Amino acid sequence: MQVDPVTHLVVNTGIYTAVSDKGLSLDNPELLVASVGALIPDGDAIFQIFGHIPYLKNHRGVSHSILGGLFLSALTAMIFSFIFAHSFFILWAYGMLGVSTHLFLDWCNSYGVKLFWPLSSKMYSGNLLVVIEPILVALSLIMIFSFSYSYAIDFSGYTGHAAYPGYVIYSNLGWIALGLMAVYLFARYISRVNFTRYLKANFSAGDLQRLVVLPASTSLFHWDFIAETSHSVYIGQAPIFRRVFWIKEKLSKKIEKEMDKLFVNKALNSKIGKLFREFTPYYLVKHKRTPDDKHLVIFIDLRYHMGKRFLHQASVRFKKQGSMEEALFHPYHPERKIPVD
Repeated sequence: MQVDPVTHLVVNTGIYTAVSDKGLSLDNPELLVASVGALIPDGDAIFQIFGHIPYLKNHRGVSHSILGGLFLSALTAMIFSFIFAHSFFILWAYGMLGVSTHLFLDWCNSYGVKLFWPLSSKMYSGNLLVVIEPILVALSLIMIFSFSYSYAIDFSGYTGHAAYPGYVIYSNLGWIALGLMAVYLFARYISRVNFTRYLKANFSAGDLQRLVVLPASTSLFHWDFIAETSHSVYIGQAPIFRRVFWIKEKLSKKIEKEMDKLFVNKALNSKIGKLFREFTPYYLVKHKRTPDDKHLVIFIDLRYHMGKRFLHQASVRFKKQGSMEEALFHPYHPERKIPVD
């Protein structure tokens, strides 16, 4: 799930107005570099040219790492320093500001980022924010308006910024909005921690082996959760402000026959199996026998439960004698079929 570019740009501009003493202007190289930095990590969308599989495999990888962020912000600063004859190191700092806000927002949702690439290919996620966060956007817009207006005030006839009452009012409003943004993030973290504790204490469907609480896919005021026992995986949801939860779907983990387990292991070690395991840390593998006595292994990404289906799946079909007949990735919808060689 992708944080939209408008959110990235608005939040970054709000932070920029808080740390800079300059207004918003298209001839301000520091603002331009910060804005480019807030968007450039998603330049990995270029992999869409090669198809959905290369894109999903590389998205939020190199460009969303600390090393990648340092390089991309330095490259942007170098280009703008030549165009505007401005200090490279100052522009690099503002470029890193933009990249940092981008990586932070992407880390906050459940998709995650490969923060420590190339040392680790692990996706790190804070599991705090939904894809579109109207509260963060609203607070950022207040910051942009307040700080920008305070910088634009004519101080002629006054001894300084603090002596002008309008400056104090608008500047303080901006800082209040920034403080509320921090409070909002902390409140969501505390809410997630408290709900996790509550769920552990009240989940009675079986012996919990793993519990993951995620921001809801379609609601700002709910948590989704994945509860895994020795026999089943439960997909559930709970409101943020109430101590209650419900199960949306129960999936069996059982694979009865040894022959079926062999096909599952074969699928796990196939190209698409390795790709899917890298794509999501929370997945379930199921086995089905088709009417013509073939074997179908299905991979389910458990993070995004939309209505009565999961957003991302993959499938591997084997012939009766054991050879792989077809391997498909199903991003965004089960009817979307992308072959994986």
